[in-house]
Amino acid sequence: MKSPDRNIHAGCPNEECPKPFSKDFTPSEFEAWIEKGEFDCPKCGSELSVEGVQLECHICEAEIEYFDLEHISLLLDERCNNCAGRPEWDADFYSIRIVGSWSSEYDTYD
Repeated sequence: MKSPDRNIHAGCPNEECPKPFSKDFTPSEFEAWIEKGEFDCPKCGSELSVEGVQLECHICEAEIEYFDLEHISLLLDERCNNCAGRPEWDADFYSIRIVGSWSSEYDTYD
């Protein structure tokens, strides 16, 4: 059972993996982990799957869809397509964050 503060889970989907990777993260821990670029199971090499990640723009609060771990890493620190460059938002800067992470909360405050 996952701890309520560790609501993101990454794991190896390969049922034949000898020792599947499995780890629960807080949003801030996940953000630090994904920046390392570890997208494959260290034992079998299968691409890891993830559950519980929510990405959003901290400016307009639009939910951002993603496909896999590598896509998440590419989206972080990108401009939101919904509000970047629009004069009413004046938000032509990086704004996509992991919901609940420290950096997301800081950016919302800032």
